[in-house]
Amino acid sequence: MTDSFAERFRRTRLHHAAAVLVAGLAVAFVAAWAFGDLIIDVIRKQDLEVFDRPFVRYLALHRSGDITAAMKAASFFGGTLFVVACLIVAAVWAYRRTHHFRWPLFFLATMAGAVATDNLVKLVVHRARPNIHPLVHPFGTSFPSGHATASAVLFATLALYVGRGRTFGTRAVLWSLAVIVPVAVGLSRVYLGAHWPTDVLAGFALGAFWTAVGATAAARIRPGSIAAVRGTDGAGRP
Repeated sequence: MTDSFAERFRRTRLHHAAAVLVAGLAVAFVAAWAFGDLIIDVIRKQDLEVFDRPFVRYLALHRSGDITAAMKAASFFGGTLFVVACLIVAAVWAYRRTHHFRWPLFFLATMAGAVATDNLVKLVVHRARPNIHPLVHPFGTSFPSGHATASAVLFATLALYVGRGRTFGTRAVLWSLAVIVPVAVGLSRVYLGAHWPTDVLAGFALGAFWTAVGATAAARIRPGSIAAVRGTDGAGRP
């Protein structure tokens, strides 16, 4: 009886691990394809007249004091200060809860990969910012949006971690926030004149790619494997 239960439990874990791996690879593939397609479109300037310029002009013509204040507030949630502070808190919180480094590494490595890729692509593509009066003073080139990338990674990784073992309703709320907040951040960056819409879409795709990669890696790493490397029993004891 015990052996049968243990075997069923082992098979369930294997099936779950396989499902996580397949889902993670699928999301990473789709996100990478979308990101690559946007890079090609930007280099060829295919979306500039059809989509980017009209959208930027429309938002510029409908600026107002109240909307500008709201958009600057939304932009804060993708800024360096907010993102770094949240990452540090999340990593420390995850370590204190679990006493191993799997989830802190998930937060930090996923964001580091996304930011490094963002900066590299900025150097390669070297896209100019929108030629309208900016309401903020962004640094560097335009593609992809660093704010969109960082907010997408931050809120998706938080939703993944906090949502573990929660009810469906709780996970639905977490993932709703993981969509709504980055979308608000991305819209704010276009409204404020810092980015083209395709910069923001590319940031979302890049964030989704690295979140999928990080989540897949975290699911494959077991606390015992990290403890073995560190020479401890998993609770920090030698």
